[in-house]
Amino acid sequence: MKNILFWIFLACISSSSFAQDVILKKDGKEIEALIIEVHETEIHYKKFNNQSGPTYIISISSLNLVRYENGAVESYESTIKEKQKKTVIPKPKEEKSEEIVVRSGQYYYQGRQISTKKVKQLFAQHNSEEAISMWNRSNTNQGFSYAANIISYPVVILSYFNPFSLIVDPGVAILISIGGYVVSAGLQVAHYGLKTLYANQRIEAVELYNEDVKSEQQHDGDDYY
Repeated sequence: MKNILFWIFLACISSSSFAQDVILKKDGKEIEALIIEVHETEIHYKKFNNQSGPTYIISISSLNLVRYENGAVESYESTIKEKQKKTVIPKPKEEKSEEIVVRSGQYYYQGRQISTKKVKQLFAQHNSEEAISMWNRSNTNQGFSYAANIISYPVVILSYFNPFSLIVDPGVAILISIGGYVVSAGLQVAHYGLKTLYANQRIEAVELYNEDVKSEQQHDGDDYY
């Protein structure tokens, strides 16, 4: 019984430990990748099984879709067809927006993907205190999420080998093992729950920042007139 519970638990947690992005090309070829940057016409990535190797560049026009490691899917086929149908109309040059865009768990600023460090720098640059506070709370929950995930591994290992089996009755030892597996599963549930929470908090922080940016732009317009 211990063996069955042990292997079921490992199967559940291992699926999240080896997730990768998948790039599906028009010719049906799938590329297991770690996506680094997403641009308007191309994607920069590393091969998942060689993440220290070279960075590859692939044209979006050759893709059907991209499936990210968090389960999000971005289709490019319909987007490309729509672009081909549209007539290109010259537009007057516009000022680049100071707002941050969140797409598939990634952050974009003025058309380019940016790091979380750059996000926090923009928060500070625009004195967005509420956004900074929300981001700090997300960091705290991220720490708890990582801790729950890490602690669950030694707990399940101890439950499997169960040193208490040497000093207690077999029936009691089995109950202790089951209890350990339950605790490990609970820690994994907490890990994923906190992971979702801090991801949502970061999205909310970006929204608060964008509101501050819009408010700044309105004030600048009022001062001008």
